[in-house]
Amino acid sequence: MDATEFRKRGKEMVDYIADYIETIHKRPVYPDVEPGYLRCLIPESAPQEPESFEDVFKDIERIIMPGVTHWNSPYFFAYFPVAHSFPALLADILSGGIGCMGFSWAASPACTELETVMLDWLGKMINLPEEFLAGRDGEGGGVIQGSASEATLVSLLAARTKTVRCFQLENPELTESDIMGRLVAYASDMAHCSVERAALIGGVKMKNIPSDDKFIARGSALQKALDEDKAAGLIPFFFCATLGTTACCSFDKLLELGPICNKENLWLHIDAAYAGSSFICPEFRYLLNGVEYANSFNFNPHKWLLINFDCSAMWVKKRSDLIGAFKLDPLYLQHNHQESGLITDYRHWQIPLGRRFRSLKMWFVLRMYGVKGLQEHIRQHVKLSHEFEQLVLQDERFEICSEVILGLVCFRLKIMETPDPSAVHLSEWQKNYFAITSGTCTPGQKADGYRAQILCIQYAWANSEISQVCAANLFKKYAEKYSAIIDSDNGETGLNNYAENILTLARSQQNDSDKWQSALTTSNVFELKSVQKMMQAGKKFQSSLMAPADAMVVVDKEVSASGTPGLPKLTVCSNARETDLCASSSKFISQGADILECPPSLKCLQSGMPSATSTTDMPSTSSACVNHLLDTGFHATPLFGNKEAASSSSLKAQGHFGGGQNSSFFNQSSLAAEFGKLGKRKAFYSSSDASSSMSSSLAPCKPTSNTEAKNFHGSGNKNEESNVTGFKTAKEQLWEVQQKKYQSKPQCAPVSSYGGLKKSLGARRSRGPFGKFVPPVPKQDGSEKGGTQGRPYGTVPIEPSFLVDERLKNIEPKMIELIMNEIMDHGPPVNWDDIAGVEFAKATIKEIVVWPMLRPDIFTGLRGPPKGILLFGPPGTGKTLIGKCIACQSGATFFSISASSLTSKWVGEGEKMVRALFTVARCQQPAVIFIDEIDSLLSQRGDGEHESSRRIKTEFLVQLDGAATSSEDRILVVGATNRPQEIDEAARRRLVKRLYIPLPEASARKQIVTCLMSKEHCSLSEEEIELIVKKSDGFSGADMTQLCREASLGPIRSLQSMDIATITPEQVRPIVFLDFDSAFKTVRPSVSSKDLELYENWNQTFGCGR
Repeated sequence: MDATEFRKRGKEMVDYIADYIETIHKRPVYPDVEPGYLRCLIPESAPQEPESFEDVFKDIERIIMPGVTHWNSPYFFAYFPVAHSFPALLADILSGGIGCMGFSWAASPACTELETVMLDWLGKMINLPEEFLAGRDGEGGGVIQGSASEATLVSLLAARTKTVRCFQLENPELTESDIMGRLVAYASDMAHCSVERAALIGGVKMKNIPSDDKFIARGSALQKALDEDKAAGLIPFFFCATLGTTACCSFDKLLELGPICNKENLWLHIDAAYAGSSFICPEFRYLLNGVEYANSFNFNPHKWLLINFDCSAMWVKKRSDLIGAFKLDPLYLQHNHQESGLITDYRHWQIPLGRRFRSLKMWFVLRMYGVKGLQEHIRQHVKLSHEFEQLVLQDERFEICSEVILGLVCFRLKIMETPDPSAVHLSEWQKNYFAITSGTCTPGQKADGYRAQILCIQYAWANSEISQVCAANLFKKYAEKYSAIIDSDNGETGLNNYAENILTLARSQQNDSDKWQSALTTSNVFELKSVQKMMQAGKKFQSSLMAPADAMVVVDKEVSASGTPGLPKLTVCSNARETDLCASSSKFISQGADILECPPSLKCLQSGMPSATSTTDMPSTSSACVNHLLDTGFHATPLFGNKEAASSSSLKAQGHFGGGQNSSFFNQSSLAAEFGKLGKRKAFYSSSDASSSMSSSLAPCKPTSNTEAKNFHGSGNKNEESNVTGFKTAKEQLWEVQQKKYQSKPQCAPVSSYGGLKKSLGARRSRGPFGKFVPPVPKQDGSEKGGTQGRPYGTVPIEPSFLVDERLKNIEPKMIELIMNEIMDHGPPVNWDDIAGVEFAKATIKEIVVWPMLRPDIFTGLRGPPKGILLFGPPGTGKTLIGKCIACQSGATFFSISASSLTSKWVGEGEKMVRALFTVARCQQPAVIFIDEIDSLLSQRGDGEHESSRRIKTEFLVQLDGAATSSEDRILVVGATNRPQEIDEAARRRLVKRLYIPLPEASARKQIVTCLMSKEHCSLSEEEIELIVKKSDGFSGADMTQLCREASLGPIRSLQSMDIATITPEQVRPIVFLDFDSAFKTVRPSVSSKDLELYENWNQTFGCGR
């Protein structure tokens, strides 16, 4: 790259930086990347051949920017503030272009002398005492360090060197190591951690001075610590006071601390990294009172004075203290003017040797902004902080922790008598923290505590109580602690492979580690006493050939007192005393309502039980279950393992049970009442192949007919099942009940509604749904080809009053039944208040529809209601809801008809159905016929249209408003469509009132959100709801519902999948604005502006709106 290309590329880079700063608020503050993201984006080795600037420039956005944390974003509130400005950026470019290493005056006189002058400028701006300024012949002076941490370290090392040398002069017998071991440095407990790090690097002891209730270090506390340490033989030598602490921006009392430090010969260093910039404003300089006692002073212009990093200003009263601690003068660094006393070599003022031309940034900023411009900048920030303070004070949930003086506001959650969810979670966090750190909880309790803390982190982040950066760091920290316990093989400190009991498996909470393995094996299960008893019972049962009348299986819900809870038990009862296994401790645990349950009162039957010759009165399902258990025997299938292992250990009964047809297992009269209680329960749940390893006592039983129960001979051949001829399905039983209830004339025998039974070789068997052709409207002559079919399951029977109505005598009953199925008389009533917005449409409908139906005596003649109304507009705006509301509020019979209800593949059936519809509606006056998507039924007629479709439309138009219609009919046709331009002209004329149902306005959208959220656990302020309404401009009612539904899933998505099974409904956080903000990213308006323009034009041409 030569100078010409550099000019070109430099302009491009400046444009890029300017665009970046102007649009930084649009970028996510924290990068959404994982550790190591960048390594996979760049090659493992440097390129052998040069690459173009264009390629490098493209990779800035592709590789670098995705991993950048944007500190200068207006949404960045982490760590500490940073400052930057365009003048400082230009100076930085110039500094890089000059590229000097200003470690001495000879290396770069301008770099050295400009820094000296700039530090004097800045010292005067904050009103530092004269002894801190270099001037022309002063003993003090200033230097630019990289950060406040460097400044603290340099001052501590200088103080240590000075103290050691003084003590050696007074006590020559003491070595440097003797003195170093006794040195003690001090700082407030609110001081920055860099002070402690400096002591660590300097190799000296460090002691924190407790602050008072306002987080301020006081002189009395320091004096007490000094007296104690001197009495212990220690040597105090350094104290770091803080002006504007990191935690709460408190200010140590210099007027109390300074005199003590001077009296005790302590080096007093003042760290004002953040707050020091504010001292350029006279109104804040009172905070600097007492600085005259200090040996060194430091603040960071790169935090608040619009100078970008790095630029930390440091002053000392005596520069000889610094030079004496760090001066090394090798021959290759010496120059002619170093001993003249007229120059400064900054290599003796700092730890590194080389240094950049950083004073250029200060020079540019101070000149281009001026003192007044910088003062206005500081004051504006302080003003904003006080405004925020007032907002916090107005919120009863929070309180201010410390006095707000500058730009830092420290506040916290109040402890209230009736805590809100945030306070509850905070309390839960503290409780778990103390439980974990107590040292008395078990590994399981620790794991639960860490998992609860992870949930609290997710809750706090989802409610915007902590930043995303904070949430990520906390989650990583506690997830690692949680995993350490879960994956640990140590029985004392970990959970891995240490399940407490078998119920740990059933809870699905045992742990989340991939390394986890159950301690329960097949051999462990078979060693259980309860399993061994069950197997012994099976062996005894196998060895004895009992008669069917002498044995049965008792199933009960009680838990065995001797066995392990949760394991199934079967007890075989016999009349033989020596084989009676019906101990009260051998009960069966029910696994849910889906398993057949027998009441505890059902006891073993003795040998004297009378036999019954028929079992037709006994429920077939119950009988089949018992027979199936006796047939298959008792299979001791392991809880864990494959089917092959299970089948090899199963115990099957080899004998035959029930040799004759007259044999019976129980007294049916005594069981009728017991099994009658089980009418609403299923016999057994269906079992999939995946669960076939369960014990066969829990396997599902086939429903067996009564005939099978009588003829069962126990051969064990599954292919010899008898034919099912008397079995009735649930649909057929319900159909028979309906026939008896609603029967108005003799009906034929009940058969399937989908087809009859065909005789074949003397036997009757079902042919299924396709066993017989079913005409669309069957004849009523009772013949086989058109015989009366059983009414389909769930249909509404035809009332006798309909059949005697003269107007229905020419309408086929099947059509009447189909029409009656379209009546919507279920669901809650709909009020006008349930419909958001569309006030004009609602007022018009009340005026021309509802009131005439309520008072037909007034609305007669010209005031009579119209025959039809067309509701048109975008989809999802409530047109169907309006139609139902018309029927509810007017007390009319509501028919909801679709185009498919009136069409048929049979010639002539469609128009008959239309005629039947209006005939039934006339019998049910007042009536509302609602036709959704009416354009599909009454579309424009054309030459290429099918004849049957044309006849249906003609019949509909005639019935709606033709020669045969009566003006006294109270029938209203309400059509809804989102394609009004496709409706036929004749239909449009008959649909007199054509009302435009537009998208909901702001008030309607607010009503929708408020109504839906009132039914949910949410935390939305009035301002947030208004913002949601504003952002949802262009949404339909359906879109708003979907938006709320999507937002309601936000609290669930913030949970980990592992916690769904264990969390209680009360622990699910409320819906907050952040959830709606996320929902807006996935839910968008379903109606385009082009479609809205079409509706507006059609409304202006044909609509009836104002």
